[in-house]
Order: sequence, then structure tokens, then C-alpha cells
Amino acid sequence: SPSGVGGHGLEGYYFVTFSGEESWVEILWHLSHANLIIDNENKVWASDLLGLHEYNGSSWTDRVMNYPQWPYFTITFAVDSQNNKWIGLTDAMYYPGIWDGYLAKFDGIQATVFTSPYLEGTGGSIWSMGVSPQGIVWMGTQGNGLVKFDGINWEVYNWSNSGLPNNSVRNVTVEGANIIWLSTANQLTSIANGLTRFDGDTWKTFNTDNSILPSNAINSILVDENGTKWVGTDKGLISFVGNALSTSDVQSSGFQFTLFPNPAQNFITLKTSSNLMGSTVTIYNILGKVLKKFKTDHNNNNIDVSDLANGMYLLRLQTIDGIAIKKFVKRN
Repeated sequence: SPSGVGGHGLEGYYFVTFSGEESWVEILWHLSHANLIIDNENKVWASDLLGLHEYNGSSWTDRVMNYPQWPYFTITFAVDSQNNKWIGLTDAMYYPGIWDGYLAKFDGIQATVFTSPYLEGTGGSIWSMGVSPQGIVWMGTQGNGLVKFDGINWEVYNWSNSGLPNNSVRNVTVEGANIIWLSTANQLTSIANGLTRFDGDTWKTFNTDNSILPSNAINSILVDENGTKWVGTDKGLISFVGNALSTSDVQSSGFQFTLFPNPAQNFITLKTSSNLMGSTVTIYNILGKVLKKFKTDHNNNNIDVSDLANGMYLLRLQTIDGIAIKKFVKRN
């Protein structure tokens, strides 16, 4: 499907589509604020303060216009397996987040608006949203935590009753049946907490200290049809499968070593106070694929990385003193 982004030009506001070839197409739009998704039928939808709008490839059609219960401002937008459109709304057009939030569902004919105490107050605005194949809606709020809605029942997860690191949830994505990937950041200080995974029972937060994340500030999260996670940070994009981003999955002790230079070009030097005789060195990429594995001796600390592509890698060292992992960057 083509991707779309917003912008502003001499003629007004517009969306831009890119087919994957060399051509970009600008589609005129009437407002500066809008959210864009592509549904299960490959149709393009936009939402704004006037409602929902469908694009047929040449023109826009207003599908929900001035609905009597429609609040004023759309913050986020998602589509479920039944092709229903779910919209996070707020009372405030120019100051989203300081008024109550609402959840709306559009089934193709009419819109239904849901309210909950979890969406009320200054923290109740829905900043992000993901929908599971079972139709469970997961909402990240500005300050009330992670809210779950199954169509009837509401439930909230926050820092006091769960492993959520912060109540301000910036991104929410559902993987598979009901695994939640999300990012959080303090709404006052903007200090980010990294990437959090919740499988319904266990919470795990990945950050720059225990994973390959280049930054704790997460701007976007996407899980594609192959189960690959794509994470956009303020320091670049990474992808991984499973939980391969975590160094703690294979780390078994506090044993440490140093790598230099880092970034490396043709060679990287491994240094430790322990005897390296018979130690195992394993280098793998951020997808968890093993690229090099060999035994070393005390005098063989220089590792040839000239054949590696530019990017981030993990080096795992197993010695008689334990196991440890460090990140390094290959750069020509």
C-alpha cells in the first residue's frame, strides 16, 4: 500500500503518496490537522474535526460530517479486523490533552461514541491506539496510563498497578493475538522510557542499557505481517524479530569487557582483564542472526569486521568468568 504524509505548500495543505517507485503524488487537503490510515480494503481514510473522509484515488468523500455527538478534535486513528474505524477524540481543538477524551467507532454507516472515567481529566486524551484481532482496543493516554476496552468492559494499567514505566503512553501497537508494544515518556520533562512489551501477564521494558535501542525516545512502532517490529527513534530506525533486541535474553553474568574503536571500520579490539584462551566470540545483527562465531586466545583480540555492512551489532563474549554482551557500530 502507498504511504502518506502531510505537508503544506503554496496551494494549501496536502497529503503525499509514494508508490515505491520514483514518483510522489500530492493530494490536496483542506486542513492542517488530520490523521491518515489505509484500511483492510486498501482504501485511504483521513480523520479531522469534521469527521471521517474516504479517498477513492481521485477525490474525497465525507463519510461522517457534523455527526451530532462528534467531539471536536481527532488525535489518533486505527482500524480493526472487521474494518471498523476507531478514533481517539478530545473536546479541545487547539489544546488536546487538557480536556476529556472520547473513543469513537465508525462501522461504515454510523459512528458510536464511548466514554469512560479512564478517559476523563487532563490525562484522559487518547494519544495512541492499537486494536487486536479479537477487537480489543488498547489506548495510550496522555497521563492516565494504558486503557483497554473489549466493547463492554474497561480496564486501566498504570505505574501503580502494573509494570508500565510511565502513565503517558505515546505509542501503542498490537502484535499477534494480544501482545502489546508501547512507548512512554514523562509528559512534563519529556524524559523517555524506551520500548515496553506486555503479553497480558509480564511487562518488560527495553532501553539503551539492556538492548540495542539507539535511544529511549520512541517516535513510532509498527509490527508488519511477518512479525518484524519496526521502531522509529529520534536517533534512527531499527527492526527486529521476536525479542532479539534484548541483550538480557542471553546475558548470564555481570562480567564486562571493552571494545574499541567504536564505531569501528575494519577491525575492532576486544580487551578484558581475564584470560581469553578458549573464549567464544559471537557477533550477531539486530535481528539476532549470527554473523561470526569463533574461539579466541589471549593474544587474538583484534577482530576483522571489514566484511560487515554499516550498522549496529552485538558482540557476545563467553569466558570462564561468565558471559557479557556489548553493542558496537560498524561505519566506513
